[in-house]
Amino acid sequence: MARPDLRQWMVEQALPLWADRGFDREHGRFAESLTLAGELIPGVPHRLTVQARQIHSYALAQRRGWYRDEAMIEQAYRSMIRDYRRPHGWIFTIRRDGTPWDSRRDLYAQAFVLLAVGSYAGLTGERAPLALADEMLAMFDRDFRMPSGGYRDSLPAVDAVRRQNPHMHLFEAFLNLWMNTREPRYLERAGEMFDLFTRHFFQPEGVLLEYFDEALAPGPNRIVEPGHHCEWVWLLRWYEREAGVSVKRYVEPLLAHAEHYGQDAAGLLVDELWADGTVRTASRRLWPMTEAIKAFQAEGRVDKAQSLAGLLHKHFLSGAMPGGWMGANDAFQSDMDVTDHQTAILEYDNQVRLTFHANSHTSLPERRWYVAGTEGTLLADLARNKLMLRPALSRKKPERIEYGGVTADAHNGADQAMAVDLLAALEGRADFPVTPFDSMEAGLTVMAIDEALEMGEVLDCRPMWARYDEARRAPATSS
Repeated sequence: MARPDLRQWMVEQALPLWADRGFDREHGRFAESLTLAGELIPGVPHRLTVQARQIHSYALAQRRGWYRDEAMIEQAYRSMIRDYRRPHGWIFTIRRDGTPWDSRRDLYAQAFVLLAVGSYAGLTGERAPLALADEMLAMFDRDFRMPSGGYRDSLPAVDAVRRQNPHMHLFEAFLNLWMNTREPRYLERAGEMFDLFTRHFFQPEGVLLEYFDEALAPGPNRIVEPGHHCEWVWLLRWYEREAGVSVKRYVEPLLAHAEHYGQDAAGLLVDELWADGTVRTASRRLWPMTEAIKAFQAEGRVDKAQSLAGLLHKHFLSGAMPGGWMGANDAFQSDMDVTDHQTAILEYDNQVRLTFHANSHTSLPERRWYVAGTEGTLLADLARNKLMLRPALSRKKPERIEYGGVTADAHNGADQAMAVDLLAALEGRADFPVTPFDSMEAGLTVMAIDEALEMGEVLDCRPMWARYDEARRAPATSS
């Protein structure tokens, strides 16, 4: 089988797709995402991160002769400034009409703005982008800088955790600014990020931790990501070339750990490990594969990089429309399909209330149902596979059931149990435990929860259920 040519895929499929269907000419910005048929998805927030990444990508493609549309790049750059820049900084997401969706100032997103600014300056030769970069750096120093070094993750703060990830992308942005301008101040800034890496993020046992407290001491959960190990490898080699600083003592253990512990049986990089190398989150996504390819290429291991490119094409590109990709190899871990943080309160006509709380991708994952009815209360801890219930008016201790069998995919054997039930029903050995109507009602409820979250308001589901009941009462027809 011929090795896939990822550059050919980029030049002939991806760049044309996202400059055509993936670019909103009316508003002058890139689409957040497309359907599997290549159509714009309405109603989703537009992230600053996406605009900045695409501007950087197309500016780089233009300079390499892979795709030429400087007018589109300029329009996207001007629109990004128009839509996201505010006197106090850059906001995180907007609606399609340009009104703010999330006004939080996120360090990670703003690092990509600096990346885009550097590439745009390099493409056009203009000086104005550098004034914008220096304005952002002054704002970082004024509003985001922390006494222990580096910068806070966001304003307002989402939590008390500090992350290495936004600093890694600042490292990349500063190197890119230096490469495109040869202004020494940007290489000095990159040196500050390298110093943070050596003093805080990189650990003596040869791993890169993800989470820290406000003083940049390692957090209690020593989590590492193989994708970030690989990303630091090629960034460190880049810094070595520019600054003349040896990085071998960091690069070799990072890549060795990612290669030894971070690849699953299929050869794909898993999302998260514990520092000792055991798997924490076994799902696989596209972006760690791209970072691994770059890391092994930077280390001269071309055969390994080409092998990973083949796996990337097989698992993430081959099932998508030409020029598109699947962000994850796991429907429950994809970039856009699952809400990671959600609290929902459902109130039924019979006065039963159900509260659902989910924090899926955090250092302490949580998924709970709390059902309060007239005959009792039930608390289901889905993350830990436990159940607690007590009848109404009872003063006895609640009944507690621990099912055990917690699994890495956080579904705790439910997928396998459903498969067993389905097989038994298909073979006529037993009735399926739920009806198609149960499934439709559950699906409609989940979609209503998501709609309420997106709208930011209470949703009255009575019209939806009235239409559903009417459809159920309608006589069956056949063609």
